[in-house]
Amino acid sequence: ATLSHANLRRADMTTTDLSGATLYGADLSNCDLRMADLSETSLAGATVVRTLFGGNPGLSRECVMDLKQRGALFYV
Repeated sequence: ATLSHANLRRADMTTTDLSGATLYGADLSNCDLRMADLSETSLAGATVVRTLFGGNPGLSRECVMDLKQRGALFYV
């Protein structure tokens, strides 16, 4: 799915299957993405300030570090 530049602010997307999605430029601020499947998902250029992540399949260690630097929050 292509969700480029989508406004997903404050969306509850827990357990959503976003595998293979393109989220370039999407606003995911304050979005809840815990347990969402992010396998092969492109988060490049997405706004992730205060976005909640945790238990996400498909996120590499490098991607997690990048998302944290961009303001994402991770829960175990």
